[in-house]
Amino acid sequence: MSKKKILVIDDNQTTLHIIDDVLHTHNFECIKANNGENGIEAAKTQKPNAILLDREMPGLNGQEVLKLLKKDEKTKNIPVIMLTGGNNINDVAKFLEAGAQDYIVKPFNNENLIMRLKNVIIP
Repeated sequence: MSKKKILVIDDNQTTLHIIDDVLHTHNFECIKANNGENGIEAAKTQKPNAILLDREMPGLNGQEVLKLLKKDEKTKNIPVIMLTGGNNINDVAKFLEAGAQDYIVKPFNNENLIMRLKNVIIP
């Protein structure tokens, strides 16, 4: 069975490193992008099985990236889980309405992250 590819779009290098370690421990391949523009390009070229997308980034923020991903034929069907630093229910509703499948509040529990990823990835 081939490894499932997860694209992580986050400007925080520490978060990228932590998620990379967690994904590799659970036999996922991790593709990292440190901003929205690079993340959109990676989504188009790498065709990940799911995307973990940070809400707050310089340049294109997470909500803008999500909208662009869902409008593009190449990326619109890739499941997206938003990573958010706060539990603002208004933001969560906006993300879900814009096409995100789920959200995770940072700091996150590693097992919770993996279970949520497994729930959105189509086998």
